[in-house]
Amino acid sequence: MAEWQSGKVMKPGDGKALSGAAHRNAASAPATLPLCHSATLPLFSRSNRRGVRKRGFTIIEVIVIVVILGVIAAVIAPRLIGRIGQSKQALAASNAASLGTAMKMFQTDNYAPRPGDTIDILWERPSDVPEDKWEPYVDNADALLDPWGRKFVLVVPGNRNVDFDIVSYGADGAPGGEGENADIVKP
Repeated sequence: MAEWQSGKVMKPGDGKALSGAAHRNAASAPATLPLCHSATLPLFSRSNRRGVRKRGFTIIEVIVIVVILGVIAAVIAPRLIGRIGQSKQALAASNAASLGTAMKMFQTDNYAPRPGDTIDILWERPSDVPEDKWEPYVDNADALLDPWGRKFVLVVPGNRNVDFDIVSYGADGAPGGEGENADIVKP
């Protein structure tokens, strides 16, 4: 067996150190690889770790970040959800007012809405309106929907206004309610 000593290989009992080239030529010696500095150090020694820069996050750092984001989400999310409801209420009021204006134009061009008429008379031609005189009073059928995806309701005669009311029943789609569920009545 060969003993390792300062980069040279010695045969037992020989006492003489052979150089790398002489060692490779010796038939009785085992084949070895030349030694280099990194081969003499263990792969995960402390001296190897000192020069290497640490990359990435520890698990503790990741947990702290996740907890902080969770707390922020818990505080902010309810406020944002409330704002979404308020914005839908404002949009419904604006759309109902626009439909009220379109209904007044329909009334001026054709006739006053009658009990039993629906909001659809602004988009679909009523049978008693001549075809050559008809033009829709809204851009598309989606203009007749409130922000919650239900059609606005035409109430004839109106409860708030004399001729008619344009009504959205809010987020719950039922008459009455408060906050996001409150009814929107225009014009």
